Amino acid sequence: MFSYVKEWLKTDLTKKRFAEEHQFSVYSFQYWCKIYEQTHCTSEPHPQFIEIKPKKELVDLSRKVQMELTLPSGIQIKIY
Repeated sequence: MFSYVKEWLKTDLTKKRFAEEHQFSVYSFQYWCKIYEQTHCTSEPHPQFIEIKPKKELVDLSRKVQMELTLPSGIQIKIY
């Protein structure tokens, strides 16, 4: 089935149209597209949080909180 997924990736057709033209179930084809993506796409997952640090020369030692958010869960987000 992966050969069909590879073939579909080279077209401008929707999954539905491609499946109809090849006479197989749209749901089955969607399933195999998902499995193909999971097994052949090697992109790294995006991290949940990215730490951003300013350059040392830009950091003011007398930092003052510019904005503070407190979420319902109790998590506090402070922006300096």
